[in-house]
Amino acid sequence: MGECSALSRQGYPEAERIIRDRAAQRGVPAVPSAPPLYSRDWGLEELPSFQAENFAAALTVCETLHIRPLREWYRQPPLRGRCETLREEPPVVIDAAHNGDSARQVVNAIKKKYPERQFVVVLAVASGKDVEGIFRELM
Repeated sequence: MGECSALSRQGYPEAERIIRDRAAQRGVPAVPSAPPLYSRDWGLEELPSFQAENFAAALTVCETLHIRPLREWYRQPPLRGRCETLREEPPVVIDAAHNGDSARQVVNAIKKKYPERQFVVVLAVASGKDVEGIFRELM
């Protein structure tokens, strides 16, 4: 079976360059990922944008390698601690963001789901993680 690298949207140009370089070193194509497909087409719950982009990248790899994905491969398991809503009223959302970029994705997902709400943030950051980047994005 062949190899390929699906290149989803990157928040940092340097990240895209590294992905393309590594793919070239391995002699595999870096295929631009299709626009995110909404999970309704695949029988999944609507995903936050960062997860929809990951899903689109997985489908792009399958298509590039001529693999016909089965719907049961993509049943969404509960992603504990990944933009997980514990309670709707008042909303309580938890996430294990570990850097500024992932915190930004969480903020965007929460703004989309709760556009008119304000939130109180309780933050705990594991040692060695990007506390400044996470804090900056949450502000």
